[in-house]
Amino acid sequence: MAGVSMPPLAPPARIRRDYDVQRRHLPRVQRCAQDLMRFASAAPESLTAELDRRLRSAFAECWNVPYYQDLFAARGYGRHDVRSLEDLASLPLLSRSSLARHWTQMLRADTGPGELCAVLSSGSTGEPLRVLKDGFDQVHMWACLRFWRRWLGLKGAPRVALLDSLPGGLEYEASLPLFHDGELRRISLVQERPLERLAEFAPSVVFTDPAGLHAALGACLPGVELWLSSAQYLPPDVRTAFAAPLINYYATTESGPIAWECLRETGRFHVMAPDVFVESAAGELVVTRLRESAFPLLRYQTGDQGVVGQGRCACGARGWWIEGFSGRRACWFRTPAGSRVDAWQLAWLFKQHTLREFRFTQVRGSCFVLELVEPREGPTLRHELDRALRALGWAQPEVQVRVGVTLPLMAKPQPFVCECP
Repeated sequence: MAGVSMPPLAPPARIRRDYDVQRRHLPRVQRCAQDLMRFASAAPESLTAELDRRLRSAFAECWNVPYYQDLFAARGYGRHDVRSLEDLASLPLLSRSSLARHWTQMLRADTGPGELCAVLSSGSTGEPLRVLKDGFDQVHMWACLRFWRRWLGLKGAPRVALLDSLPGGLEYEASLPLFHDGELRRISLVQERPLERLAEFAPSVVFTDPAGLHAALGACLPGVELWLSSAQYLPPDVRTAFAAPLINYYATTESGPIAWECLRETGRFHVMAPDVFVESAAGELVVTRLRESAFPLLRYQTGDQGVVGQGRCACGARGWWIEGFSGRRACWFRTPAGSRVDAWQLAWLFKQHTLREFRFTQVRGSCFVLELVEPREGPTLRHELDRALRALGWAQPEVQVRVGVTLPLMAKPQPFVCECP
């Protein structure tokens, strides 16, 4: 997408530089990173007592949450009914639809307005969700980054880039009081010379998504010692295209980071214990947050499929892992010239629209069908998809829009489909 002219779609942003407020979280960020390292290095049976304690604490927090108070009263639960992880399966599941309906009632009653903010999930695979995050929820990723760097033995300068593929073109610079007082720079792929400016900044860490990884293929970035990508399908050829390690982490807006893909055993995701605990209920991944939060989550149904195991991995990590993860399937479109294009490169476009559900299908060569549950975004999306497809290799794409459709019921929608033979 580099070099493609796109009009700004995102509203002007107000960048918060509340560094003193962030710095108050530094001791907890450091402890969180240390705990992640400790749990990744020790046998899980030696840490069960700590997980039991964290679960009891999380269950106690829920008694101060209006949604859970009503739920527990209706189901006849007592305040001391959960004592260990063995009791977790007796608690009710929290569905995505319940969270969408009750999100304003899921905040702890003793939480002040302080650093609270409401965020919207991307909606790239379904209807976006509103979620409340407290101050530590908003900076928790810096603890995860500290852990990953320590796990890999990396010691480069604390310079972090966000290589952004969204069409709004937002860019900014900021300090990183929670990451060794380093520097952060957001670089947009739809602005001028994005990869040249990325090289000039000389980051040691780059956060991006598969669209950003595709754009960065072949770029000369010798100082980068770690790439991070999340939220979408990651093609095998991209995984091995960079000299530096590429961590593909599994996260949801609702829960934060859940697991990260092993660098030796492709398809195995190491659970971010003790921050979360993951179950597989009828094949669906269910997440309980075990770190303190103003927005507790007990047994949240992610809609992703997978099987949970535990042991010692060949990479050295110990504890719980996820295998058979199939939250977002691969989809390859075919250009008229016969080349394959990863359909997930278009996901950035859909993130800018509030969609209940959609499906984008390549019917044949240059013919595509966009199916929408609601009609309001149809004309705009058709125009944007036409431009994006031209940039990816289609000279004359034809995009037909169908609105008001009923899409097949799935645990997590699969938004991209190729019907070409």
